[in-house]
Amino acid sequence: MKAIALEITQGRSASVMPTIRPYLSHAAMLPHYSWLLGTDVWVAWVDDETDSSAFVGGDILNVEGTVNHIFYAMPPFAEATRPGIGDLSPEDIADLLKPFAENVDVASLLPFGSETLSLGPGASLDDLGSDGKWNQTLDMIQAPKAWEKSQGGNSIIAVLDSGIDGSRFDERQLAGAWSDSPQEENPLEDTVGHGTMTSMLAVANPAVQGFAGVAPQAKLFVLNPMPGPTKVISTAGIMMGHDYILGVARQMNKRIIVSNSWGIFGCKPIFLPCRIIETRALVAMDNLGLCIHTWAVGNNHLENCGTQVEAWCMNTTPTSVAAGAMTLSGQRQDYSAIGGQCYPPTPTVATPTEGVLPWGDGFRDFGRQGGGTSACAPQVAGALAILDTLYPTATNAQLRAALRSGAKQIGPDPQHNLGIGAGMLQIDDAITALPSAESHWSYAYEKTFLESKSTLV
Repeated sequence: MKAIALEITQGRSASVMPTIRPYLSHAAMLPHYSWLLGTDVWVAWVDDETDSSAFVGGDILNVEGTVNHIFYAMPPFAEATRPGIGDLSPEDIADLLKPFAENVDVASLLPFGSETLSLGPGASLDDLGSDGKWNQTLDMIQAPKAWEKSQGGNSIIAVLDSGIDGSRFDERQLAGAWSDSPQEENPLEDTVGHGTMTSMLAVANPAVQGFAGVAPQAKLFVLNPMPGPTKVISTAGIMMGHDYILGVARQMNKRIIVSNSWGIFGCKPIFLPCRIIETRALVAMDNLGLCIHTWAVGNNHLENCGTQVEAWCMNTTPTSVAAGAMTLSGQRQDYSAIGGQCYPPTPTVATPTEGVLPWGDGFRDFGRQGGGTSACAPQVAGALAILDTLYPTATNAQLRAALRSGAKQIGPDPQHNLGIGAGMLQIDDAITALPSAESHWSYAYEKTFLESKSTLV
């Protein structure tokens, strides 16, 4: 079974769907994407052998095959960014890239699906602070200094990930939860641990988790597109999650920050499709100020697939806030993406990620993996929550320009350095920069790019 995305002339689904129904296992309309794009947008599941040409023409405006995704920073893939380093040889990596049969449980083959990752003792300062690296990270991005002005108390961060271990969160921290799974599945469970990690980094509160995330008073909305039989999620599930949170933002008439720490599984040819429906929707919702998305950019490229580490289109639209990774000593992590398919100055900013980070089973020392860019996106989401609380009427474009303007330059170019962007995230300096953000070079550049170069509007 494979998923596809369909875009149909607005109001014509009733006449189109019966024609293509014989090819479909099931389908779901995305009402908020449809409202956003002025077309009827669907995700559908078809047999693997179904030829997409069956859906071309007439009122079917676009047909896109979706791809599978994994969460960034899974141990084998983080190590696989450098063949021969860590547990994997180049031959091991090549074997990982072979297609999986539908009935194969990837989690039984690779060490990222073990249920034990979501068990164990609750988080505590002793666990996280044993080497001081997380507190050092918070200091480096000016979080404690920014907390004197705001801790993100009037903002919502939606984390699209593997769910959360609900026992580690207080219900008062939660703004809501969603999953596209049958009722027996629970978005407040996390058999991978990745979603628990990213959520904690964004919103952990010392009174509950024993340590502070970047925005400890922000509310968390859990978005959990369920993985299929092979323990990966598809673009279809991601689109459904983004569509749902867009609906929440519309209902509340409130900007929601969406944190995305996942990427495509496979070699570069898979990265090239821009996922036009999804990326157009991201740009359109950004124009309305209803959602602003942060993205991890890295770990989505394996060395034997080519020579360049580039981020793919969905997380490098002109309106995406892309987060790169750096070490605690101020150097670019070698897995941090050095370019973007849809927007050249990617990433936006970088954050430190190295050492002990919260991960399902209490805390797991990432060591060689350095935390992955997964740990960067929720840091930037937390920064946006603080800015959003202080400046609720600021536009998304102003928020992005403020992040760039306030960043600490890392590298020779004051505007943009590969893999680092504008530099290291500085939350307090971004607060200071926001009132004059429109004067920053990136504000005009982004607007010009959208109007004259981007194909996404």
